[in-house]
Amino acid sequence: MAERYRVGFIGTGARSCSYARPYLQQDDLEIVAIADPSAQHRATMLQRVGLGGEVAQYDDWRELLNGGHELDGVVITSPNHTHPEPAVACFELGLPVALEKPLAHTKEACERIIDAERANDGRSLLGFVLRSAPFHHTIQRLISEGAIGRLVSLQADE
Repeated sequence: MAERYRVGFIGTGARSCSYARPYLQQDDLEIVAIADPSAQHRATMLQRVGLGGEVAQYDDWRELLNGGHELDGVVITSPNHTHPEPAVACFELGLPVALEKPLAHTKEACERIIDAERANDGRSLLGFVLRSAPFHHTIQRLISEGAIGRLVSLQADE
């Protein structure tokens, strides 16, 4: 069998399932560990995506990173205000990071993450999953065609 990339998840709320399901369909990816302070969230995530007991579980993301899993990357889908600390730690360990939007909750926190990525020659992916949704393509087409008139203001809320 070809090499499988070993991935850990930090945060196991509903958004984590959106990442985990397609990952599980890839022959070259394996989810080996998850971290969330809520045991119920961890159990729900594992059940929803069809993962069993072979996945290591942690209350704290620090334990996941120190768990000896030889991770190849980490997905961070924890609450927005918690992104900076684990993202910086992952970059310092040389781990690629897939980070759910927004990057962080303040400009300063965003700069911390960006600085850590640059300082450690890091690699990251910021998840803007709706960017490729058909609804947004339709909006872009209508704006480009002038079908709704001149765009004066835009507000994008999640």
